Amino acid sequence: MENNFPIKPPPHGFGEIPIVQAVHDFYLEFHKALIDFPKFTKHTLGETTQHCSLQMLEALLSAGQSSPGVNKYNFLSEANAKLLLLKLLVRMCFETKAISDKKYIALQSRLQTIGKMLGGWMRTSKIN
Repeated sequence: MENNFPIKPPPHGFGEIPIVQAVHDFYLEFHKALIDFPKFTKHTLGETTQHCSLQMLEALLSAGQSSPGVNKYNFLSEANAKLLLLKLLVRMCFETKAISDKKYIALQSRLQTIGKMLGGWMRTSKIN
């Protein structure tokens, strides 16, 4: 079957803020892991984790798209709170055996990288 859509999606990572791309990649990796979750965990802990990562994306996009002169720090603080919650939720996924050791390390590594990026952005926005 041929795809006749007139509009093509933008290329991966096109025009995005690097931290937004990092959270996007985390979401995709978590989504792949969610396929193997036990059913009772998938619909509670798994969906909560997905929702939290989407809320973090929303806060980061709001900070990135805010007008000059608007305090981005409030949006970034919200994203930081979501990051802390994501770290806890991923740890709970590991502790409940919903994800493997290897997947836990990979997801936590991504969250560590996101944390460093977010911390740097928060420091520079607080100065400005």
